[in-house]
Amino acid sequence: YVEQWFRLRNVCVLLNTTLSSHNERQCITASGDVYTADVVYVCFGMKPNSDFMVANMNETTAATNDDTSNNSDNDITQK
Repeated sequence: YVEQWFRLRNVCVLLNTTLSSHNERQCITASGDVYTADVVYVCFGMKPNSDFMVANMNETTAATNDDTSNNSDNDITQK
């Protein structure tokens, strides 16, 4: 919705574009394109590096399963 709103008002919206530099009036992309504007809003997202969490979760799950596998107090019964 937001992208469409901007484009209807002739705002240049660049997605999946890497900036090599910018200031309050100009942006230069990594490919060398130069955009001059009245106002520059630099908005970006980040791709999370969560690979370490998956490895840690696997280790924690394995440790939890080892700790509880011989403990009858941790048995879950369905009623």
